[in-house]
Order: sequence, then C-alpha cells, then structure tokens
Amino acid sequence: MVRKMTDRKVLFACLVLITLLHPLVHMVSGEECTTPNNQTGNCLNIKTCNPLQEILQTQGHTATDFLRQSLCRYEGHAPIVCCPNDPNKEKRGILIETVYKYVPLRPPYCGFSNGEHTRVVDGKPAKL
Repeated sequence: MVRKMTDRKVLFACLVLITLLHPLVHMVSGEECTTPNNQTGNCLNIKTCNPLQEILQTQGHTATDFLRQSLCRYEGHAPIVCCPNDPNKEKRGILIETVYKYVPLRPPYCGFSNGEHTRVVDGKPAKL
C-alpha cells in the first residue's frame, strides 16, 4: 500500500515536470542554421517559411532535394526547415508612420440644409 502511494507520487511528479518543460522544448525552434546555399537562417516550421514555400509552389517536385537538405528536424509530422534570413532585413530603416491631422467635415453641420426639410425618407425630402 505504501509502495503504491510512493509510485503514484513519483508518477505525478514526472507528469508535472513534463507538462512544465514541454513548452521549453518547443522554444528551441528558431535556432540558427545554414541553408544549402550557405546562407544564415533559422529553423522554423515550413508553413511559416515564405522563401521555401515559394520554392515548393513554383518548382514542385524538382525542389525535393533542396527541401530535404534544408531540413533541421521534425516536430511530430511537421518539418522544421532552415529558413533563410531576409537579406534586406538589416538594410531596412525604421518604419515612419504618416500622421494625418483630423480635419472636421465641411460644412460644420453636414447633412442639414437651411431649408425646411431636414430629413430624407426614400430619397425624398420629408417634413417632421
């Protein structure tokens, strides 16, 4: 009876550790790598790697060897590939947002006229 309780506690502790450490294992995704073209890159899920997605869509089966060489590992059934870094990323400047000044509508009482009809119903002026 005492042994069963100890076994259950150990099993419970192992399950808690696995639950807590599992997300940390997936944080490793994104480590640096070198592509088959000797470019620096990061290991990412192929679904999030636009350059390799484009190669797959445009070249199809002819790109199979290149995609295999780009493989870092699998996470379940998902291939994690060496996705090349964007060479223009370092060259890009800071994004400058355009700020538009609020300008009130002209005339200040848009939708009203000086006439006696201030409402429109079915496209025709209507009295209140």
